[in-house]
Amino acid sequence: MDGGELRGLAEVVPLTAGFARLGELALTVERPWRGRGLGTDLCRRSLILACNRNIREVAMICLAENVPMQRIAARLDGRVLHRNGDVESRVQLPRPSPWSLMQEVVMASGETIGSLSDQWAAGGAETSENPPPPRRRPAA
Repeated sequence: MDGGELRGLAEVVPLTAGFARLGELALTVERPWRGRGLGTDLCRRSLILACNRNIREVAMICLAENVPMQRIAARLDGRVLHRNGDVESRVQLPRPSPWSLMQEVVMASGETIGSLSDQWAAGGAETSENPPPPRRRPAA
């Protein structure tokens, strides 16, 4: 969130029931906010939530041209599979643990604190009308 405006969103939807559950992760980040780690952070948070809901494997599907999403999947130790012009990545998740449960609690409390601080942002803060300039990555 930026000044109360949603800039990115991730969701994991369970696809199967039972012990070896499969979920699918969907992610979107507004173009000016891409390349800042927001997508990776949203994916990491989503994987923690999925783990704590007994999802054992998460699939992420994107077009072959979507190199940033493929990089995110690689950072998260996903297996990358090429299928019919699409790229599918699968990430194996561990069982819920005291650590993953604590991570979820910390994430939830941070979001509460962050939403409270957004209400009291000083005037002239970045808004949808005045977004920060996109961060440029050096050419590889």
